[in-house]
Amino acid sequence: MSKILLGMSGGIDSSVAAWILKRDAHEVVGVTLRFHGSPQRDAAIERAQSCAAMLGIEHHVIDLRDEFARMVKDYTTREFEEGRFPNPCTVCTRDLKMATLFEQAQAFGCEQVATGHYARVTEDVNGFQLLPYQLRKPLDLSKDQTYLLYALSQEQLARLVFPLADLYKGVVRRMAMRAGLMRVAPVNDGQGEPCFYDDEGFVTWLEGEGGLECDTGDIVYLGDNSVLGTYEGQYRFAPDQSLGTFAIAHEVNGEDGAASDETDGQGICLIEDQMRQMPCPSVSSEEELFAVFKDVTSHRVYAATRAVAGAEMCLLRDVHWTSIEPPEGKRSCRARIAYDRKPVPAQVVCSEDGVVVAFGERVGGVRAGQPVVLYSDDLVLGGGIVTG
Repeated sequence: MSKILLGMSGGIDSSVAAWILKRDAHEVVGVTLRFHGSPQRDAAIERAQSCAAMLGIEHHVIDLRDEFARMVKDYTTREFEEGRFPNPCTVCTRDLKMATLFEQAQAFGCEQVATGHYARVTEDVNGFQLLPYQLRKPLDLSKDQTYLLYALSQEQLARLVFPLADLYKGVVRRMAMRAGLMRVAPVNDGQGEPCFYDDEGFVTWLEGEGGLECDTGDIVYLGDNSVLGTYEGQYRFAPDQSLGTFAIAHEVNGEDGAASDETDGQGICLIEDQMRQMPCPSVSSEEELFAVFKDVTSHRVYAATRAVAGAEMCLLRDVHWTSIEPPEGKRSCRARIAYDRKPVPAQVVCSEDGVVVAFGERVGGVRAGQPVVLYSDDLVLGGGIVTG
């Protein structure tokens, strides 16, 4: 059997993963990563230590507080300062967590690395356009965590083990109960690693420890470039977030007051990717408006109606092809724009500037700085970061 290094968070999933590896007669070395100091994190480390002791597993705690502050916390603040919306968990998994586990595996002489993520790795050296190792969705799609793992390299996939790949969460809970692990792991679905801003809220963390200055500026309606009001803290406003109801002018065409086809009834015309005001007669009405984009230089948050909000396409930078060679020409796929969103139909085209992702319709929640992960059925094709 193999000598395997297991990332142990102190939660049910990694605890059951440890039990499975021990059951299958592997030599297991448990490692828990300390990203920050908090009572919750201390408790999670104690649970991981108790689980390791119960199962007879060698266990180590690796202190990464300085690296986490520099690579995750500081990065998050910088991105929000520029008006982007990073995903700290993805950054942590990509740049710190997995890299550290593989470094520790080498230090402890382990052939493989395991985690309690819900994902799977397959090997197909003869697949058309497939790379030798592929990242795929798990059996339990409701717990699919491949969004966080899309940046794994072929070298990492070749040595990764996901013991929970073929298990539903309910089965994992029952296994934990039968193995007596509920005494050393929490009953809830937490992964044992509370987010670093859980106790205080994200905005409070940004303005406090994050050191982000609370700026002020104008909320501007794209239809006629009028100022609707003011805001405090541009980082509080995400694309497609409702800003409330405002009295706005609709352009009309003709005596019957029908909306102009040219402007889709919003007083807005898309010309060379820029919104321009179309001079037409108008009437006022109460409309719910949504944040569309932000200009951090001029301190403006731009608003539009629901018909204009959302994105029909986006450009990805820092693209990583997880399981396939970079596609030539246009490829159909499904795009997952956030961890808690289901993939939507899309087409991708590689360009000199990155990868263009075109959606079949306007999609809300596409935010600069966040990853978009691309799928074909259960196969993770790759992913990248939305530019902006």
